[in-house]
Amino acid sequence: MIDKRDEDVSQLLRVTLQRADALAAFRDNPLRRAEVESELDVSRTTAHRIVTALTEHELAERVDGRYALTAFGEFAAEEILRVRRRFEAADRLRPLLDAIASAPADFEVSWFANSSVVESSPGDPYAPLERFVELVKMTDSLKGFDTTSIAPMFVEDIRAEVVGGMQTSIVYQPSVVEQLADNYGDELADAMDSGHLELFTHGELPFGLALFDERIGVGAYDERTGMLSAFVDTDDPDAYVWGEQLYETYRDEAVPFEP
Repeated sequence: MIDKRDEDVSQLLRVTLQRADALAAFRDNPLRRAEVESELDVSRTTAHRIVTALTEHELAERVDGRYALTAFGEFAAEEILRVRRRFEAADRLRPLLDAIASAPADFEVSWFANSSVVESSPGDPYAPLERFVELVKMTDSLKGFDTTSIAPMFVEDIRAEVVGGMQTSIVYQPSVVEQLADNYGDELADAMDSGHLELFTHGELPFGLALFDERIGVGAYDERTGMLSAFVDTDDPDAYVWGEQLYETYRDEAVPFEP
């Protein structure tokens, strides 16, 4: 049986979630009720409801004609906004979350809160791959691992960057490296001899990982077609450190490829 205290906490939680945007606004500056209207782009009636709800639950108080968060309101705002950022990040990572969460390195979804997310669609099936190639053209180095090779229509773009001197270190599944060696054996050998390219093979890779100069990207693949179905990238420094640790784990386990 739910007691009165549980009901009060549930009601408080509902108000806090419903008014998360208002709590965020009040964290920046105390506001008059008229300023609440413009800050949150709401009607006068809604602004009245907001300040009434926050004051009734002692999340905010009126001081010198303005509404400011109480100490409890500050705490509630911080916690609710933190949870919302984590939830939004998890939603953005949904295509990759199962694979990422099981990877052998500590992971925090909030690192990808401000990430770029590109998913394939029937009208644009190569959109994730185009985002990857775009980032490749903007970097001087690339390292990571991948479960499949690049679609033929984009191979020339990648080949040009590697031949042009981009420092590249990639861990592939053995079948992928065999395919690359069959199709581009001489160029692979030349790039590896020049020191621009390192290739490794590993039998079990969880997803696609790319570490550019200043961004980390992760990719999910369609199990039926093998095509890149989603690519998520961010410049969050903690995410980058996580990616480097993950890359080094699989590279250390991998076998160097010798053409």
